[in-house]
Amino acid sequence: MKCNNCGNEINLSDVSICPYCGYKFENKEQVVKSFSNIFTTPANLGNTYLTTKTKSIVNKYDVSEKQEANKSFITFDKIDKTNKFNNKKGFKKGDLFVGILIVLLWAGIIYAIFKVNTSYYFDDSEITNGEYEAKSKTGQKDVSANEDITSVIHDNQYLKQLVIDDVNDVYGLIKKDSENQKKNCPSSIIQIEEEIVSDYDIKAVNLCEIDVDFANEIKNVIGYIYNNFPTTRGYLTNLTLANVEEDATYMAAFMPIFTFITSNTNSGYPIGLKTQIVLNAKYFLNSSKINNAVNYGSKSGYFPPNATRSSTVAHEFGHYLSFVALLNSYKVNSLTYLSAKNVNSLLLVYNDFDVGNFSLRVVQEAYTAYKDSYGSDISLDDFRASISQYAMARDSDGEYIYDETIAEAFHDCYLNKEQAKGASKFVLESLKKYL
Repeated sequence: MKCNNCGNEINLSDVSICPYCGYKFENKEQVVKSFSNIFTTPANLGNTYLTTKTKSIVNKYDVSEKQEANKSFITFDKIDKTNKFNNKKGFKKGDLFVGILIVLLWAGIIYAIFKVNTSYYFDDSEITNGEYEAKSKTGQKDVSANEDITSVIHDNQYLKQLVIDDVNDVYGLIKKDSENQKKNCPSSIIQIEEEIVSDYDIKAVNLCEIDVDFANEIKNVIGYIYNNFPTTRGYLTNLTLANVEEDATYMAAFMPIFTFITSNTNSGYPIGLKTQIVLNAKYFLNSSKINNAVNYGSKSGYFPPNATRSSTVAHEFGHYLSFVALLNSYKVNSLTYLSAKNVNSLLLVYNDFDVGNFSLRVVQEAYTAYKDSYGSDISLDDFRASISQYAMARDSDGEYIYDETIAEAFHDCYLNKEQAKGASKFVLESLKKYL
């Protein structure tokens, strides 16, 4: 049958999620969910300041078959998992159709080699020999940088162009995609990017037009994270500036899963996924804007005391630490390279992340330990609110986002060390048990 969302042929008997668009099939009812962590601007502060969230780690959308097939969700990538084509023996019309599509695809790529200047081509032994074309998920192309826009394209995808043999193929293409976006970047920034990559095992860093001092501040934040939590190295594939949707007001976002590669196979599997932190160019290329936002948030109590422009990155790493802890709780080593047979591990993590069960467990464990330690009868809400207003963020359905409590607790401990709020310290200690 065809996927009602993207129109690609799939076989529901093999796997439960379309690799092309990420739709999950449950009893012939299609559901798509997306997730990420975002700082967004509260309505009562106008467009200058950052804060609440449509749904911290998880933005969930439920789309039934009756809704339009091409519904677009800009904020986050959908999880791509696939269904294989029927591979019974014998020649079928469908086989001919697939063959024609593959021929046309490669014909288009060959044409692009000679005619198109905006594609990225690689021939690297880490990947395979060949030439692959990047296409931005949001349609970015030939971006000219200015004070609000970066030349970096954070959402390139390589779909159905190569067969991924292992995780090194994914890493190789991630690195090459990153390197091909550095042609016009200052050497001083490239040096900082390379230091972050080599020192902290982040596969690709693209800060291009950012101020050198700011880049060094971000490097110091990363150093703090990985020196204090060394077991969390290796899960984050990308740290990058990003041009996000026009009406977006968030400063930074953690994207645990972004589909980067699908294989040139009938099923699209194996697939390669990115885990990335994206920095909104509108803020990170505009020092006065981000400083005003952070200063206001800190003074108003929305953020923990002493928040800085670079500590917003620490907040996102709080979400990252929580995500790694979640993977550990399910004994999942990595989601970067995903074959059809280990899709279930992604579903387990994905569903927990969506509902927020693990985050709530971490917060409740911290709350219980805090009460026992201090003999306090404080409520859970007051416990969380003592960290910051943002630690009490709700999603668009009015439900608390407990992962924001974790991220803000880490943010507070990063900033204020021993002077951090008691609740923050207990939440961090609870999280450490899973790291």
